[in-house]
Amino acid sequence: MSGRRHVSWATDPEVEEHALLLRADETADPESERPRPAAPPSPRISRRQRAYAYGALFLVTIPLFLLFVIALLRHPDERATSAGSASAAAAAVLEHPDTFKLDAAFDRTAPPTTRVYRWTVSEVMMYEPGFGSNRTRVVVNGHSPGPLIQANQHDRVVVYVTNGLKAEGTYESSRYIPFYPHRWCRSIHWHGLPQPGTPFYDGTPGVTQCPIPPGQTLVYNFTFGDFNGTTWWHGHSGVQHTEGLVGPIVVHSPTEYGSDARSKISDHIITITDNYADSAKPMLVDYLAVCAVLSYAARSSNNVAAQSTPIETTDEPVPDFAQINGAGAGGHEDDRGVYDEVSVPKGWTPTLRLIHAGSFAPMRISVDGHALTIVETDGTPTEHVQVRDLLIWPAQRYRVRLDPVGTAVPQAVWVRAHMEDSAFSYDNLRQQPEARAIMRLSSSSSSGASRPTSHPGPLDQDKAVNDWWARLPHFDEWTLHPGAGMQALPTSHDTLTVPFKFSIQRTSARNWRSFMNNTSWEIPPARDAMLVADLAGIYRGDPLRVKSYPVDQLVAAIPRDHVVDFVITNLDDGDHPFHFRDGCRHGYAPWLLGHGKGRFRSYVNHLDTTNPIRRDTFTVPARSWAVVRILTDNAGYWAFHCHISWHMAGGGIFQLAVPPAANETLTLPEDIVRHCRMWDK
Repeated sequence: MSGRRHVSWATDPEVEEHALLLRADETADPESERPRPAAPPSPRISRRQRAYAYGALFLVTIPLFLLFVIALLRHPDERATSAGSASAAAAAVLEHPDTFKLDAAFDRTAPPTTRVYRWTVSEVMMYEPGFGSNRTRVVVNGHSPGPLIQANQHDRVVVYVTNGLKAEGTYESSRYIPFYPHRWCRSIHWHGLPQPGTPFYDGTPGVTQCPIPPGQTLVYNFTFGDFNGTTWWHGHSGVQHTEGLVGPIVVHSPTEYGSDARSKISDHIITITDNYADSAKPMLVDYLAVCAVLSYAARSSNNVAAQSTPIETTDEPVPDFAQINGAGAGGHEDDRGVYDEVSVPKGWTPTLRLIHAGSFAPMRISVDGHALTIVETDGTPTEHVQVRDLLIWPAQRYRVRLDPVGTAVPQAVWVRAHMEDSAFSYDNLRQQPEARAIMRLSSSSSSGASRPTSHPGPLDQDKAVNDWWARLPHFDEWTLHPGAGMQALPTSHDTLTVPFKFSIQRTSARNWRSFMNNTSWEIPPARDAMLVADLAGIYRGDPLRVKSYPVDQLVAAIPRDHVVDFVITNLDDGDHPFHFRDGCRHGYAPWLLGHGKGRFRSYVNHLDTTNPIRRDTFTVPARSWAVVRILTDNAGYWAFHCHISWHMAGGGIFQLAVPPAANETLTLPEDIVRHCRMWDK
């Protein structure tokens, strides 16, 4: 969009949802720009014959042009990989054996140190034998999910990230392909990390950095500060994290196990993903396309009528299968499945670090014969709550202790992750909704041992045990509270209240986009990341250069060291997991003050200002409100967005801009400046 204006982000909360329509695409038809061949001089050719000739030329040119566009949409590695060789590539992207294995001898009391990693991000084609299809996987050093980062509080990490994509061309040339300006973008977002003093390393292209150009390397260099707990890293361009650009992060502290003896805790990573049997980029084109003729929903539903009926828009693609630690999909009717295994030494207490690294589906997590006691939520130590199972949305994390129910717990039980269908708008008849892993409760483990025969819930028939199980509370993420010693909720007499409304609306182009208030976010040109432009004096600073924010960038510019309450209203008919790194430099996330149905009324609705939970990813139910509180003491541009991949790519993002303190100077690293300049070429 070329027009610019001041964005009004503090709108009247009583105003009904807007009906802002995007302008129709104004791009000229490429065919209209092609030089037409000169007409033959011979007078013997009639006007009808000339029309036939032009018609034939048109019919030949259009298919050639479409083939050219399709060729551009495919990654060079995809073009080089045949269906026959895709199965070989599949073996190369199986999870690395160390990705999900925490070092049991890791010294959690060691003084701060620097940990160095070298990653190359590339793409391969992977064959899905259960579906007979190939799909693109974005890999790090040949693996997806990618490497584990295991560190301590206050450690420094230095990660060399090389964009290994072999495509030629620039960002500007890629913009001629609809909805593919992100195609050659690469970055790594360090989810939930506060980045005090290093906001340019947050890893959000278009917001905090320019994307890493093909063949170039960016060195992410930051400290964890006070943060500790379970989180993850992922790609933040288009649907790259949907295609596998993800990995776990575990940051330890000396007190993370509380009064539990270290020798009695068996700690394990459980990364859950919802997956697609086909490549995600074409699905994104379908989802964002104008008058898509054949949607992924129609293709995967086996609905002949749907497949043959033109449609105005596309539903969010429903995942085909779930996985735990890169394995465990299938129907589970036989012993042919491949499962990740968790081994718990005899007499030890198992804890699971649950990470939802998926794109769309909420997952219900349970362990046969065990109750789950929640001890950490998105890096926040939590008052212990015992539940039968828990529902985890994309980008959320929990650490849970497993407590055996009764005495009839066998040596091997299933860990289950089941996709909930509440978010789906159609039936995917080929879906395999449940993933499983094996937990072996013994001093040794063998992948050749027999599979579990356990079932969900208590595994004995004792009435008292079953009655106790039935009384366990229903899991509700909004009823959690932080543990002792957490930072108190800040109060202020001049608290700012800023309303935001999220919606998904039909546009004048007859497609659907995600909106925050009246803005649907578009990734800026690669050289124009918001933080980069701000530090150059484009939006603030030098009065002679200051401009208003672009029309497709919704920015809440908040003064330093202010307490701010954000009122989020979800106007959509589905639940949405929102992610917000709040600009607080002390390693924690927003305080969740409350939520409820309908619209927020400050004189009616009760807010928890006594001991609310802090987390960076929280769910706002359908047609409901939520209020979160932040303290703006961390300079930078911080993205707030729905963490469903399709909604984020569809524009559901706004940004919080916090200025540096009076005695603070932010200086862009030279490699980020150089990368921004490279996109101008």
